[in-house]
Amino acid sequence: MRRASTGRVLKARSSTFRSPIRHSQPPIRHSRAPNRHSWSPNRHSWSPNRHSRAGGNPAQGSRRSNWWARGLICSAAVGLYIGFLAPQRAVGQGVPPDATWLTFDTQHFRVSYTEGLERVARRAAERGERAHRLLTEEFVPPPEGRIELLVSDNVDLSNGNASPFPRNRIVVFAQPPASEASLTFHDDWLELLMLHELVHIFHFEHAGGVWPPLRRVFGRDPFLFPQIFSPGWVVEGLGTYFESEYTESGRVRGSFFDMILRTAILEDAFFEIDEATFDPVVWPSGSTRYVYGALFVDHLAKRYGRARVTDFVKAFGRQLIPYRIEAASRSAFGTTLSREWTAWQDSLRAEAATLVAAASRQGITAPEIVTAEGRIARHPRFSPDGSRIAYAASTGRDDAAIRILEPDGSTSTAVERSSTGPPSWVDGDAILYGQLDFDGPYRLYSDLHVARRGGRGREVTGDARVWEADSHPDGRSAIAVASAQGTNILVQVDLETGAVAPVTDQDLDTYWSGPRWSPDGDRIAASRWSAGGLYDVVVLDPAGKVVREVTRDRAVDSDPTWSSDGRFLLFSSDRTGIRNLFAYELASGRLWQVTNVLTGASEPDVSPDGATIVFSYYRSDGFHIATIPFDPASWWEARPPEQGEGLASPNAEAQLDAEAGGPIRPYSSWPTVAPTHWAIALSADADVGFGAGIGLSGVDVIQRHLWAFDVLGYPEGPRFDAGFGYRYRGWGNPVLGIAAAQEWGVQAESAGPESELPSDVLRQERYVEGVLSWVLPSWRSRVFLETGLDLRKLGLSWREPELVDGTSLREFPLDLGARAGIGYSSVRGYALSLGPQEGVFVSTSLEARRFLETPEWDPSSRDYWQTTLRGRAFQALDWYGFASPVLAIRVDASVVSESATPGFSLGGASGADIGLGNLDTGGSDIDFPVRGFPSGVQWGNRVLSGSVEYRFPIALVERGFRLLPLAFDRLWGDVFLDSGTAWCSTPCAIASEIAPTDPDPLLSVGIEGILGLRLGYFSNLPLRAGVALPVRSGASRSASFYLRLGPSF
Repeated sequence: MRRASTGRVLKARSSTFRSPIRHSQPPIRHSRAPNRHSWSPNRHSWSPNRHSRAGGNPAQGSRRSNWWARGLICSAAVGLYIGFLAPQRAVGQGVPPDATWLTFDTQHFRVSYTEGLERVARRAAERGERAHRLLTEEFVPPPEGRIELLVSDNVDLSNGNASPFPRNRIVVFAQPPASEASLTFHDDWLELLMLHELVHIFHFEHAGGVWPPLRRVFGRDPFLFPQIFSPGWVVEGLGTYFESEYTESGRVRGSFFDMILRTAILEDAFFEIDEATFDPVVWPSGSTRYVYGALFVDHLAKRYGRARVTDFVKAFGRQLIPYRIEAASRSAFGTTLSREWTAWQDSLRAEAATLVAAASRQGITAPEIVTAEGRIARHPRFSPDGSRIAYAASTGRDDAAIRILEPDGSTSTAVERSSTGPPSWVDGDAILYGQLDFDGPYRLYSDLHVARRGGRGREVTGDARVWEADSHPDGRSAIAVASAQGTNILVQVDLETGAVAPVTDQDLDTYWSGPRWSPDGDRIAASRWSAGGLYDVVVLDPAGKVVREVTRDRAVDSDPTWSSDGRFLLFSSDRTGIRNLFAYELASGRLWQVTNVLTGASEPDVSPDGATIVFSYYRSDGFHIATIPFDPASWWEARPPEQGEGLASPNAEAQLDAEAGGPIRPYSSWPTVAPTHWAIALSADADVGFGAGIGLSGVDVIQRHLWAFDVLGYPEGPRFDAGFGYRYRGWGNPVLGIAAAQEWGVQAESAGPESELPSDVLRQERYVEGVLSWVLPSWRSRVFLETGLDLRKLGLSWREPELVDGTSLREFPLDLGARAGIGYSSVRGYALSLGPQEGVFVSTSLEARRFLETPEWDPSSRDYWQTTLRGRAFQALDWYGFASPVLAIRVDASVVSESATPGFSLGGASGADIGLGNLDTGGSDIDFPVRGFPSGVQWGNRVLSGSVEYRFPIALVERGFRLLPLAFDRLWGDVFLDSGTAWCSTPCAIASEIAPTDPDPLLSVGIEGILGLRLGYFSNLPLRAGVALPVRSGASRSASFYLRLGPSF
């Protein structure tokens, strides 16, 4: 197998050589460099050079596709794990390495947190220690050593993640889930989160059989952790099940997950086990692994006992061959998961039938659905005149947006946005809304914007971290929710100046959502979470004093709104076990049930004339907007909540206040930057012979410092490759990269002992380099900049010197290289897209090299420069089927000046070559493709290549066979036109001893069928089968057929 190098990918031979032999200059057939795959710990980042490589034979300084990270190394096993076999779990997600961090220790955790979050961090540590004790007693054995726990407040989202690589790490984002419907039923958010994430750590770490001894030898190599090969619903199902099992709340006990499955059963949309296993894009999309996984694990635990669930984890962890999940199930449960899934589905059908019979006695509400598309259609708001309804929408086919339901039933887009929180009418034409956006590369904050229909939004607040605003009836201010270091508060916002004033006090045990002004503007209704797991509706005065508790119980009561006359407060509640609408009569204090739906009803609003209620109505394809008449005579008195009234949770305020941890010290990278495993590196490339070596890499827990080293020895010679790379991210912007390496390759291949080259010519390349890179992100676009310098020394030698009789090779002085690149991208796709669907990408790079001394063999070859331009554009067309057709355009061009070798090769089909006999038109490393022509059909130091594609959907498949780690995702096609040309200017022609060539454009047309493959439960890889027909120049007119993995562009 090929050596898994670390980003030191040699694209071709070095810059300004002509022939390596002093006495002649014949044309030389240059061999390709080893196609070494690179991996970087920061694999999700982008560099302009990734899109501006020199091409098939970039003899110049673009020899390294990711030159700033050249020393960042990992083993072939890690590369394969990351790319194909394992989930993209939490590695590298989200904490700011440029922040000031502090650290303290507990018995089982090393806790690091950003300034201002000490109380949150100590609470998280205490919850973690408590969860550690529970899981040690009742789940699997705990991991050795301390677990890294990071607490940060750099995003206005409620989330956390866990990763076992390179060491066990849990990240907690401090924002509580005040308005996340699936997470509102909890006694203590940090308790729920720490239990969930710690289950992942225990689960990933557990292994039996041969795996623990292998880890003792090789360390924490991902291939030695069999649990990472579990389906996503197993991983998240375990975490979500235990978060509820060990608390009095959680998502298994709440009503939201139950609503999703109940509706799927009622509407015959329940996923089979293969559909749920491969993370479908159809609703509930990314939540599938949580919803189906948690409730299926709960079913298994109820039927077979919780101990059998643990037995299943242990059985899977000791298997030698991954993916044998059914064998582990038979060992633990005595049956397969596929059979048990069917039994679970049957039991849900029986429960649903009983529910329908019971609900029918009261009478089932049949609302009028007014939107055609589901997925996300939420938070409807009547306009001041009642003629239109604004709502938050996300269809999975286009950008999230605020849409307007017009009086004639049509919909229009008021403003595209980045989030799906509630809109608020400021007047009859302007809408106020919250918008997430980046504040530098590591922070994502929300602020308020106001926009008129069809216009661009104007930012109202700046860096205030405010969302969920409701405009005051006078249109001059708004009540909103604002972040407050581990909790939130209500604030009043001046819509003219953007000034923000607090309305409620900051309290870690109280947070808010959904504030709404009363029609007269003298009261505020809001949902409030408070100690004891109470999520209630309250009324406040403008100063923030609670003047009435509308509810106080264990039901989730949310989304309050006022009737137009101020007589009633309407809200949604799951007090019957199903989310329905209720109305509280303020004068009498009586509570009425308004709807009796079987699925779910939430987020009501009342028309200004008091005639209609609009709300978010749940269906199996997601949320829709629906209406019913506002008719108090049809309401009936509400029953007490099914969970029981009062403080049912055992988590009293004293327990919420519990903290843990020792003395605080400044954060240090040293305890975690050491390597956690070593990898064997092998090479069997024909160019350089067999080689073997090792690789090491390290990264500290906040990913401020990243480093890597590898060495590879070749017995032939002997020779060795070695490299070291380092990146520093502590400045935020820019990121500093430093690397040094030595590499061997073949400069020119011999045609035999009697040829002019009696032996292969080997190339030794040694260099050091430094680079600075910037990322300037916004929600829908990014700007990238990079600049760097490197110093390089090249040397040539004969592979078999005994065959050479006195012929010497050229000697090359030290040469200095400089590079700069800039790129912009607004390219984006959506859940149901065929790939990139909207936006443009453009990048350009400029590179120059200069020998520090004049080469004695050619004074004119002292320096050169190269520039590369790449562009992409994507435009969605009117959609049909499951996704929008897309018009896609690609343009790539590159020019080398003052170079002595041709730099670019044209032709072939991009993507990884499948290599099935003659079904092939070229290699996989193609930067300037023209399908229908062989790779290298033209070459030169000038190149231009482009494509136009029409991509169209055919079928959304999303099916596999039970639990096999292979499924088919979606099928689509594209019709394309390719064109390009490469030519040699005078320096190139002199070097190659040919006459200069002129541009001779190639042109081809063709069609491809693309099938998305789901490999290993998580990876999604398009398989392209195509036929291309040359229609102008350069080759025969016969069609060529090919198979490729990966997108065309």
